[in-house]
Amino acid sequence: MAHYTIQWHFTNMRITILASGSKGNSTLIETNTKNILIDVGLPLSNLEKRLERSMPKIDILIITHTHIDHIKGTEIPPNDRRRRGT
Repeated sequence: MAHYTIQWHFTNMRITILASGSKGNSTLIETNTKNILIDVGLPLSNLEKRLERSMPKIDILIITHTHIDHIKGTEIPPNDRRRRGT
């Protein structure tokens, strides 16, 4: 199945949608000072392939909710309390 990556470039920020859909969701926001990853819906190797480079150091990870298409690339087991932020 083909995939595509969408990027927006601003003066001090780049937003890249790496995956969107029921098979996985992930968005990378890169600024001059911080890198933010929203959801990890695919394994890191898949995200890097779509990014076409190594994943930068992530300063902030945001998991919007615990559906598998948003968390399957994380290493925290689904029933772990850390997934719920408690």
